[in-house]
Amino acid sequence: MSMVVEAQHQGLAAHQMAGYDENKVRKALGFGDSHKVVVVIALGYEKKINAEDITDEKLKERFLEKRTRKEISENFFFEKVNK
Repeated sequence: MSMVVEAQHQGLAAHQMAGYDENKVRKALGFGDSHKVVVVIALGYEKKINAEDITDEKLKERFLEKRTRKEISENFFFEKVNK
């Protein structure tokens, strides 16, 4: 979390990834069996893209879609819990 916050502060983008193959990552980095990979984070400068830069129509459609967020009440509740 601290690395992601600092990356943002430095003008970088940080994206945690799921679904990686731990053994492949360990091998690519030259880590032995004594090391465990617990997180993979892509880190770099974000490229600003325009819709006209996208040639794949499905990706362009997704890029142009209005982004929405769930209502806060769908993720959190604010009622007191009776004990």
